[in-house]
Amino acid sequence: MKLAAIDLDGTLLNSKGHVTQENVHALRTYRNKGGIVAIATGRSIISLKDTLMSLEIMDYALTSNGALIGKIGPFSQVKKISLQMIEPSIVNKVLEFAKKMQVTIIASRETHDVTFSFSNQYLELDTPYGQQFYLSDKKYTSIDTESYLKLALTDHNHEKLNILQKLLTEVNISSVFSDKYFLEVTSKKVSKAESLKFLSHYLEINRSDIMAFGDQQNDLEMLRYSGVAIAMDNAVPSVKKYADLITKTNDESGVAFILNSI
Repeated sequence: MKLAAIDLDGTLLNSKGHVTQENVHALRTYRNKGGIVAIATGRSIISLKDTLMSLEIMDYALTSNGALIGKIGPFSQVKKISLQMIEPSIVNKVLEFAKKMQVTIIASRETHDVTFSFSNQYLELDTPYGQQFYLSDKKYTSIDTESYLKLALTDHNHEKLNILQKLLTEVNISSVFSDKYFLEVTSKKVSKAESLKFLSHYLEINRSDIMAFGDQQNDLEMLRYSGVAIAMDNAVPSVKKYADLITKTNDESGVAFILNSI
């Protein structure tokens, strides 16, 4: 296989948020043999710089669920090859629903993440995202709606997020879960699948020569696009059901288990 598209949280990263030495070694070996590694994640490009760049295990980054695609060069330099902002009308509608349901939004920009909370309680969330703060009604009216790559809606009450997804669907706004407590919205033109399709055309690689690894709902379309779909053993049932192969869990270096077998 010429290209490996790999999700980050729950897939390449273990439950402590680290890349195991087994995964690092397997990815370096795969690249040394001519394979191309693309990390496909809901995280921002800034978050990737903090967690992965120094490991020298990837060639491309499909970040914010594919809203920003970058080529990784020497010294962790990123060359942007695609950038898609969320349409302002979608941002406004998402903010309206978030306010109604009193949930928190983590809004990703190209350079940083910001967090707006409509919740009655301050949320102490274990996330890789930005600083959290309250957003008053007055400030809400002045939000810049033209500069976001991704909106992640989050709350400790999973049922709130299920209701939000239904509300968004009713107004033709697509959203996907990247985790039980994170519902994510990007531009209508953006998904991990679309970004992988763009990259495959950019590199002139047939989809049959792509393998993709994932564990959550936002990975499903990417798995469907790839030639070989690989689910982690810790994946949600819908991902496991679709996968061609099921590897070990993220805590058992499941990515390395597959790469070492090819």
